[in-house]
Parts: sequence; C-alpha cells; structure tokens
Amino acid sequence: FPHSSQSMKTIASTKISGCKVEPESKGWGLFVHEWGTTNRQLRLSWTDEGSACHELFSTTNLVPYDTWVSVGFSLSRKQDRAVIFLNNDAIADTRREIGSYQKQGQSLSMSNVGVANRQVASAALHGFFIGAHAPQQGDAAREQCHAFIGYLGDVRIVHEAFEEWADSLALIRTSQKKFGDVKLRPSTQVIHFSFKNG
Repeated sequence: FPHSSQSMKTIASTKISGCKVEPESKGWGLFVHEWGTTNRQLRLSWTDEGSACHELFSTTNLVPYDTWVSVGFSLSRKQDRAVIFLNNDAIADTRREIGSYQKQGQSLSMSNVGVANRQVASAALHGFFIGAHAPQQGDAAREQCHAFIGYLGDVRIVHEAFEEWADSLALIRTSQKKFGDVKLRPSTQVIHFSFKNG
C-alpha cells in the first residue's frame, strides 16, 4: 500500500500523475479524492501544452463508501468538452458549466476550460492503466501511481464522442445489459467500482 495512495485513488489513466508537462504526462486520469485529501470527489484530469493538471470535478456529488457505483466520462477535443458521470447523473460538464474546474490547484471559471488542445497519450508510450496512473521513472515503490484500493468491474471503452451527454448516460445505464445490445462502436470510459473507506 503506497503511502501516497492514502489519499488519491486512481480508477484508470493513460498518463503519469503530477502537473509537469512531459511526454509521459500526455493523456487523462480518472480518480477519487483530490490530492492530499479523502474528500470523495470524482476527478477527471487531462494535459495540454501548459499543464498536466487540468481537473474537472463536483464538490457536492461525492463517491459513496461501501457502495457499487457507475462512473464514466467523455473527453472530446472536437467538442471542446469534458463530462463526468456518477451513477445516473452528469455531475460535471464543461459545456453546461456544471461542477468545478481547477488548473494546477487553482480554481477557475468554466469559461477558462480548454479541452480542444488536450494532449493525447500514445498507447505505445505507456498504455492504458486500470487502478493506477502510469508508472514513473525513478519511482520504484510506485508511490506516484496512486493505486486504487477497492473493487473494479465492467470496464468499457467507447471510441466516439457523444453529441449529447444523455447518449453517454445511456451507455452507463446499460450496465446490466450485454454491451453488444448498445449499438455503439467500441473516447468515453465507463467503469463500475466499489470504494472502501480508508
């Protein structure tokens, strides 16, 4: 149990953690808890040329303990939009100005959010990680991976941005159905998890 994981718990990521922009920081990360806290916020982080710490989240719709929940997000450069889902609700949406936004720990207005210039991770460079951020050089103990402690299941990846958030929500609601029934092409992520206190 890495010491740094006593707060932030990574659900999935294509990047290393931290705010410094470097080749390994390109991509996104979905995690629970603001860094250095146990505040139960579901956070989506992404990188552009100026920062690897753009974060979208809700301060009021929090991840419950000891309960299975569905989480998901849509991150679209074309639509210049990010949306986070918790169960059946869009809890943060840059276009609809729902939720909160921070850049490198500084709270900013949603009008400052820029998703269109986000940097996309190279699968050949570091891949797709479930339950951790990508490993960093020099971090042999993997403390900066911010390992998830709990249960994950039913991970889905859809390589298309939805025009309407309701379309993304429909994918989450199909968690009890066979994925083939949804009629979507397999960059929206849906992950179900149960989060334990601690």
